[in-house]
Amino acid sequence: MSSVVNTPVTATADPPAAPDAPSVAPSVRLGEELPVFCERCGYSLHGLGQLRCEQCRILHFHCPECGHQQPINTLRPAFQAMLGRIRAFFLVGSVVLRLAFFGFLGIAWAAMGAEWSYQYHYIPIPAPAAAAGSAPTTPTFRYEVRTVPLSYEMFLGFGLFGFAYGAVSRMLLLRWRRGPLVGFGLALIVLAAVFIGAWLQYIDRRDTDPSILPMPANLMIGAAFGCGCVMLGATIVWPIWCGLANVFLPKRAAKALLDWQRSQSNRVSDLARDVPRPSPT
Repeated sequence: MSSVVNTPVTATADPPAAPDAPSVAPSVRLGEELPVFCERCGYSLHGLGQLRCEQCRILHFHCPECGHQQPINTLRPAFQAMLGRIRAFFLVGSVVLRLAFFGFLGIAWAAMGAEWSYQYHYIPIPAPAAAAGSAPTTPTFRYEVRTVPLSYEMFLGFGLFGFAYGAVSRMLLLRWRRGPLVGFGLALIVLAAVFIGAWLQYIDRRDTDPSILPMPANLMIGAAFGCGCVMLGATIVWPIWCGLANVFLPKRAAKALLDWQRSQSNRVSDLARDVPRPSPT
């Protein structure tokens, strides 16, 4: 007779469950995250196969409707149109800002020419002795047109205004490379505006004194000093700006800013010069 041996059963704890693995979102191929349409005919390209150009190695869609090859790693046409409108808005704003700057400051230069050309000088006329017991007579004056004399205020006004005008105008005209030539052109504009202001003053006061000149000598000296300050400001503002950018900005940011500003000039890059031109056949 067989005997059955009862062995004790020990309860074992279940092994701890492994933590859930982070869910990985399925990767979406470039060009398939949003509906895309052909830029030429508007045909829907969503879901079509992506091809790679054998020459430029760029992925693109091949439109079955018109045959247009549209790169997929570019901005959407609607966004490109929006960027184009924004860029056009800022370009128009930049042109309007420059026109307003040079226009209003040209009027200011003309006002300086009118203010420092001629002035009225009033001379009192002695009244005859009043009789005893009579009311005092009202003093009378006569005036004559005189040239505004040279003064410290004239040189200070022309100098400070001319230097600031030349510096700011040069930074607004970065398209041209040569600062001294830009300053010379600005000086000619300033001289013309001062002459226009003095000429308007001459027209207003020539009936009083026919011997006055449209451009008095003192004003010519002050305007010449102002034109020299304009040329000085336009010549040295770029080195000053480069030094300030390198001092107050990080090195990479300063380099990017200055390179962008240098690129606004109409010079041909060295890379373009090094490209050999094909010989005519």
